[in-house]
Amino acid sequence: MALTNIEYGSVASSEVVNNNFQYLEDRISSVSQSLSTNVSALSGSISALSSVVDNNKETAEEADAELQENINNLTEEVEAISTTLDTAIYVKESYRSGHNWYRLYSDGWIEQGGYIGVGGTNATKNITLFKELADTNACIYVTGTSAYMNGNWDIGVVSGVILNTTTVRVSVGRDGSGGSVYWRVCGMCKTEET
Repeated sequence: MALTNIEYGSVASSEVVNNNFQYLEDRISSVSQSLSTNVSALSGSISALSSVVDNNKETAEEADAELQENINNLTEEVEAISTTLDTAIYVKESYRSGHNWYRLYSDGWIEQGGYIGVGGTNATKNITLFKELADTNACIYVTGTSAYMNGNWDIGVVSGVILNTTTVRVSVGRDGSGGSVYWRVCGMCKTEET
């Protein structure tokens, strides 16, 4: 059905007027249905978009929470490593020249030693330490070298004693001792506080 054009000022039959009204009513109904369908579709699209936004927001919030947890874990690990480094003992200073050496550790512990010719039987030699000890509560280790005497290799008797915080004494004993010793002293190093 189509809309019948009525000229201005002319009289139209009731059938034409009724047909025009019916046409307009049908068109309004069609537009209303189309509008209703489009509004429903738009409403569905808005609902779907809202769901996508909500899902993305939830995913973003979960990702943010996971990222924050990872940051917190890394911060704890960095703090643990920092604490470990603050308390770790390491070689603070070292020296070596030939057989003579020392190692000073960050906690104040020192190991120092070397090799020295003492002389013959019942000989002694004082050794000035490279670093002064905090006290005489330290350890000394002495090992003699071997010498060939009377058809035998003999190490002989050797000993060491801590005389004071700066000096130790090493000794070789009976005939056949090599007259030279390796020595090592371990203890706390003197610092400005000790």
